[in-house]
Amino acid sequence: MAKREEEIIRIDQRDNSSFEIIRLPLESHVLQLLQRIRDEAHRFAVTYHSLLRSKRQTKSLLDEVPGIGPATRKKLIKTFGSARGVAIASEADLAIAVGAQRARSIRMHLRANSVNESKTAKSHE
Repeated sequence: MAKREEEIIRIDQRDNSSFEIIRLPLESHVLQLLQRIRDEAHRFAVTYHSLLRSKRQTKSLLDEVPGIGPATRKKLIKTFGSARGVAIASEADLAIAVGAQRARSIRMHLRANSVNESKTAKSHE
């Protein structure tokens, strides 16, 4: 820990506009407890943020297609190389890989999704 004074700021609960700065000695058990609580809160927040980031990076547009589970998603990725490969594949190629009904469902979902994304992109310009 850096050799600097840690300050505790206590806000007056009656008017919320005044505050008091409390400085505790570095050897104080109260200060050490507060530091541990702060460090644990930071550790928890960093771990949670890391989990969210990990989930966001592994998310695929195929996750949102109704009727497509993990096994079909794996098969599509293996066959077409990526979600982008699936998106540009013809319906006939998709039908060979996963059947006509699923191919139609994938194609309709991806078309609707690309139209919604282009509308959103234009509205943000």
